[in-house]
Amino acid sequence: MAGRFNARTAVARPGATGRNGRIGNMMAAAAVVSIIAIIIVLIAFATPVWLEADRNMVSNPVPPFNIPFDKMGLWQFCFRLYQIGDPFLRYSIICRWYFSSGWPPMMEFLAPSFFIATQVIYTIGFILCIVGMVLLIAVLVRGPNPGMLFALGALFMLAAIFICISFIIFAARVFDREWIFGWQSNYLSWSFALAVAGGILLWICGALFLIEGRRAAYANEQGGAVTVVHRPTAVVTSEPAVTKRETAYTVAEQPIPRKTHPEHRQTDRQGVIENTRTSK
Repeated sequence: MAGRFNARTAVARPGATGRNGRIGNMMAAAAVVSIIAIIIVLIAFATPVWLEADRNMVSNPVPPFNIPFDKMGLWQFCFRLYQIGDPFLRYSIICRWYFSSGWPPMMEFLAPSFFIATQVIYTIGFILCIVGMVLLIAVLVRGPNPGMLFALGALFMLAAIFICISFIIFAARVFDREWIFGWQSNYLSWSFALAVAGGILLWICGALFLIEGRRAAYANEQGGAVTVVHRPTAVVTSEPAVTKRETAYTVAEQPIPRKTHPEHRQTDRQGVIENTRTSK
């Protein structure tokens, strides 16, 4: 009696998760890039080195207190205090927050409209990054789905837009001759470079999350992430296998009887009779 069975294999479609429910390669790459981008954006947000004066030159004083400028960030402004009578022009650095109560007259000069716009727009982008980080943690803990992936991509894209607008405004107006004296010796420093790098990375991770969300949605539309593939059918039988055997045939040579004429036969018979009579 024979029976049949079908061999089936489950093949995982590419999506937000890989085999055995693990995070896929693109999802992992997007998560790593987003974490790096948020760290870079945070460093640029907190450090006071967006604009810096040349250390080999004596910077010009900043009104109204006539203190030489050293460097600045989004929330701090730093000045140089030169030692009187020092031939090597050595100096110490003093930094103050923009919202410090002891600097109200200088705040009117140090916070023009374009710089306040830079602070506000960059802060909005940074807040969107924090919200995206919280959502990313939820995705990694609970598992991804198309809606959450699309939301992550949209948040990081929006954060990238705000951050890019902020550093473009800052770069376009920071060398205004009427704002900081000695603008010829000032240059954009590493905190500004980090802000630019963070904005670019946010574009990349936002695009990766949107692509991953689209792939997950497509997998759901196709009826799940698993497809059954049919392989050729195998046959099982209890009957013994029949094999062909070659049979060897041997041809043996046999003597062919001689044909004699009837007259010869009669002559032979007479000779035999005569021989018999003679012997008697």
